[in-house]
Amino acid sequence: MQTAGTLIKYVSDILNDQETGFTYQVWTEAFLLNALNDATSRVATNIPWLFRGQSDITLTPGGATTLPPEMQYQSDIVGQVCSKNGVEYLRTDITQSKDTQLNKPSSCCPPSDGMFSRPRADPNDPCSAYKLSQWAITKDAPGILMVSPDVPNGVSSTIRVSYMKVPVFTLTDTLGAADRFASLLIDWMLNRAYSVDIKTPEVVDRAKLHETQFTDGLKAVINILMSQERGRRN
Repeated sequence: MQTAGTLIKYVSDILNDQETGFTYQVWTEAFLLNALNDATSRVATNIPWLFRGQSDITLTPGGATTLPPEMQYQSDIVGQVCSKNGVEYLRTDITQSKDTQLNKPSSCCPPSDGMFSRPRADPNDPCSAYKLSQWAITKDAPGILMVSPDVPNGVSSTIRVSYMKVPVFTLTDTLGAADRFASLLIDWMLNRAYSVDIKTPEVVDRAKLHETQFTDGLKAVINILMSQERGRRN
């Protein structure tokens, strides 16, 4: 599988910027690497399900936990991490709430059996100290995870979060899943390169051509992937 540096050199060759002894004179490796990461970000934003990662975080006592910056893109709760007899397992019977008032106190007492009730202790349940029931992330605060019921003080609870993990490459990194879209990445990198070149009509046309090829190619890939997904479901 090719690396970011390999792809960058290929694009530089297309740009005729690899003359012996004078490589990367017009478009530096740093510039082309930024263009590559920009292209990857655009692909990931449109096809997020192909660029997902999972990480565990510990909930903050109370009803709100701040997600790490890298986990704030299209986040989803996979489950609560528990263990029994030293063996880890994942509680997945947790629902996402659309209620923007999640965990905000009402004017009266919380219902005894509602979503804000305190969990009943069960000596046979390793998560009995705290059981996550519902969660929500509002558009107004995408970095804040609201949970219900509140996490009691002194209780450590871990959850597993799935999120869109946008690759950020260095020159020696392999492209991984992004290698499937190398032609799209190349088109966007060429668009960026020609966009900062001398603005002759010919160069402007080249930039627009590669931007169009990137946009149309991305739409085609999305349509193919969605068609494949519908075929699997049927």
